[in-house]
Amino acid sequence: MKRLHSLTTTALLLCAAGLSGCAAHTGEVQPDSSHPVLSIGAPAPDFSLPGVDGKTHTLSEYSGSKLLAFVFDCNHCSTSHLYESRIHKLYDDYHDKGLTLVAVSPDNPASIHYDQLAYSDANDSLLEMQDRATDRHIAFPYLYDGDAQSLTAKLGAAAAPQIFVFDQARRLRYEGRIDDNEIPDKVKSEDARNAIDALLADKPVEIATTPLAGCPTIWNGKIPPDPALAQINAETVNVNPTTPELLKKLRGNGTGKLEARPDVFAFLKKNQATSVNYLFASDDTAAVQDSFDTQMSGAVPYTLLLAPNGDVLYQEQGEISMDRLRRNILANLPDDKNHPGMQAYWASTLK
Repeated sequence: MKRLHSLTTTALLLCAAGLSGCAAHTGEVQPDSSHPVLSIGAPAPDFSLPGVDGKTHTLSEYSGSKLLAFVFDCNHCSTSHLYESRIHKLYDDYHDKGLTLVAVSPDNPASIHYDQLAYSDANDSLLEMQDRATDRHIAFPYLYDGDAQSLTAKLGAAAAPQIFVFDQARRLRYEGRIDDNEIPDKVKSEDARNAIDALLADKPVEIATTPLAGCPTIWNGKIPPDPALAQINAETVNVNPTTPELLKKLRGNGTGKLEARPDVFAFLKKNQATSVNYLFASDDTAAVQDSFDTQMSGAVPYTLLLAPNGDVLYQEQGEISMDRLRRNILANLPDDKNHPGMQAYWASTLK
């Protein structure tokens, strides 16, 4: 059966993507005055943190490795995305040579503002860290420190990505950036690799600290309320009647924005969905649906992501896969000017 004719009305919500760009993280990131960076030569602090594997991890379990490196990383950060493959390669190149690499996410998802999620498919919760670990095939430990930020504070981790490398005696020997450029082809100094190579060869690290660029650590209790969330909560939720003529015009778009996805009014109001929402104004659901998309089966939810000219970039029947939808949006948005290469990165996640 092509249509569900027993349905007298079908809810159709077309949400503008509305991604205006992520918060800029340009220039050097300075440590937080309340959380000084651990000094070179200081011992590695103990910790107890949950990982994406469902286990609790501590310093002692890594005692058998010659070197231990903590890489501060997070789901929402554009710079972290651009360094993702380089972090994986550090692990691949060195884990059989005596380096244990542990990734740590320092931010609490409750502290992240909407504009900081504009170029990410996930927030910084442990649950979505687990999703990212599965999707990106993360083979090394990925630990969550967003609740108490205990290890983050002890190390004075100021940004993502940032790496701390400890020797066999668990004394800090290198702290700072992974290399000197977000764009791989423009890297001139592979600082973290230089430090690791020196320590594996039992030689001193020539450059023990380097400056940071990336997403600053969002310290709990220091972030003001999200103005975008306050604005959304102050807006009114509406559902408007629509017609085939209006849907044809809407499909054409003309706004330069991307469109997507269906649901129902009670859900919209409960979730303060103040975007433009439409409800079929005709009992002839087949005709209204055909005026918008002839491939629409009639069942809901049904999600379409449209280009400004009306071309279908992504479609999905059934429960919305938010991560896949967001990745398709991000892969079709222009590059963030502060982080060139993001569009190519997100396109690679669709393969």
